Amino acid sequence: MIALERTDLAPRIAKAALGALAIAAALELLAVFAYRQDSRVRLDFGYSEDVGFSVSDGTVHLRPVASRGLWPQDYPVAKPPQTKRVVVIGDSVARAGSYRESFAGQLAERLAACGARAEVWNLASPGYGSRRKDVVVAKALQFAPDLVIYHANVTTEYEDAREWERRERHASWHPSQWPEKLPLLGRISMSMTEKVYWRWLDPAVRAGFDREGTDLDEALRSKSDVEHWRPIMLENFAGTRARLRAAKVPLIVITRADLIDDGPEMTDHGLEEAIGALAKNEGFRWIATRQVARQGDPRAFFADGSHWNPIGHERMAQALLPIVQKTLSLRCR
Repeated sequence: MIALERTDLAPRIAKAALGALAIAAALELLAVFAYRQDSRVRLDFGYSEDVGFSVSDGTVHLRPVASRGLWPQDYPVAKPPQTKRVVVIGDSVARAGSYRESFAGQLAERLAACGARAEVWNLASPGYGSRRKDVVVAKALQFAPDLVIYHANVTTEYEDAREWERRERHASWHPSQWPEKLPLLGRISMSMTEKVYWRWLDPAVRAGFDREGTDLDEALRSKSDVEHWRPIMLENFAGTRARLRAAKVPLIVITRADLIDDGPEMTDHGLEEAIGALAKNEGFRWIATRQVARQGDPRAFFADGSHWNPIGHERMAQALLPIVQKTLSLRCR
């Protein structure tokens, strides 16, 4: 009798399962048309040049998409006559809390105030290290910039390595990766991983999870192991400089600094010496965050141990103004 009752329930269970499957399929189709985004773009984790860039009606639109958190900006594809185009490449420090708050936005305001015709694109994205910055530089060069301002950092190299591992893993068509490729369930799964699970999980444990990664030993190293990451960053940055030299686009570098234990002392992670030597040999201009922050109490420059507050961005924009003007031969009218 019990077995017969269970048999009677089978059609109902099958109908419910088919109904749930139909609803899931409908939602996935809706997501395809609502998001209008290829899952391959989302699963490139910032290693695709085109992410965040779109062109229509003679205008390039910059938008936050997938793993590239650009501020919304719109610029003409073709530079207006006698207008200089400056692009800022960096991570969350250069991105700031808004475009207007960032030193890129404030630099644009200062250039406009002195009558200079200039655009300042903020192409900084959170967590970007030297490899993904180079990808953004390659894309930016398609729009004929007159100057690149590059925020040099070591502490985001770990994120680049981790996201490359994820990209390689998700490129597989193994059945275990199929759910991540779905436009809706894949987004939900990734959001839960990044917004909930990763915030709970110890970073050192997370780094070693991918036992089939292409470079597990590297991934297992601590994010703060700057002695390991610095030469990797400098090697990738050498490729970026070569790219800019080939395009004949001048470069200004900002070296990062962090507060030490939230006190007034700062560390440059060993970058100032390395960048200074490169600048001397290659002739590009550079500025040290420590130099700008020391013009007052460094703690008034930072919002936390590494990110700048609006005052910090304002002071950096002011420090960059004469360097940019000299590099681009811009004079106040």
